[in-house]
Amino acid sequence: RWLDVDALIDYLPGETARSTIYCWVQSRQIPFSRNGKRLIFKQSEIDAWLASGRVKTSAELSEQADRHATQRAGGRRKS
Repeated sequence: RWLDVDALIDYLPGETARSTIYCWVQSRQIPFSRNGKRLIFKQSEIDAWLASGRVKTSAELSEQADRHATQRAGGRRKS
C-alpha cells in the first residue's frame, strides 16, 4: 500500500507535522519514492523504518552483550 504525505501523517504514531516529514525526506532519514513531483511512501518500508528506531529493553541489551562477549572469547565463556 502506498501513502501520500497526508496519509503518512495519519499513519504515523503521535502528531507528526508536515514540515517534519519534508525535513526527513530532505535529509533522507525516511524511505520515500516520487511519483512525478509527488512524494509517496510504501507502508511496509515505513513499518520497517519505525521498527528500526525501536529502543531495546535492558534484557535484550544484556543478551546482546553476552553474545558479543562469547564471540570475542572464541566461543568460551569467561567467568
